[in-house]
Amino acid sequence: MCEYLHANIIAGANAILPARTVGNDHIPKLPKDLETLLQHYHFFNRVLHSIRLLRKYPHIFSSLHDQKWSVYLIRLNNMFNLYKSTLPAVPVLPLTLSSCQTDNFNNLFAILSQASKLLRGLHLLKEKEFQDSSIKAHIENHDHNFDTDISSFINSALSHSCR
Repeated sequence: MCEYLHANIIAGANAILPARTVGNDHIPKLPKDLETLLQHYHFFNRVLHSIRLLRKYPHIFSSLHDQKWSVYLIRLNNMFNLYKSTLPAVPVLPLTLSSCQTDNFNNLFAILSQASKLLRGLHLLKEKEFQDSSIKAHIENHDHNFDTDISSFINSALSHSCR
């Protein structure tokens, strides 16, 4: 009798339950703090690119750069304060870009490069943690759904075979 039930359950499972390849096609929404960190990292790289261009072509420096820097400075300092637990020391940025011309922006470039690398490392770490937790939650959800589907299928198969 048990072999008969077992054979019916297996045959029914093969006939009714679709074959499905297990994969990670689930793309979760990023949490706000990770999204913000990514935006900050991109901003750092844009500023770093501008400084890199000023180092390569110092003759393009103008008062417009100083005006932009005053806006960037506020945002950069806010970001440094936000991530001060990650940074070994909160760097002091110059108040004007014109004061950085004497060393061809080398010191400022070094400060921003180091901060960008640290933010990149933090971003990778946070993204890995998020992916791990997201995958675990997704697998647990699938396991729960699978257990429920199998239980209801077995109950259905048993009730049909008892008739």
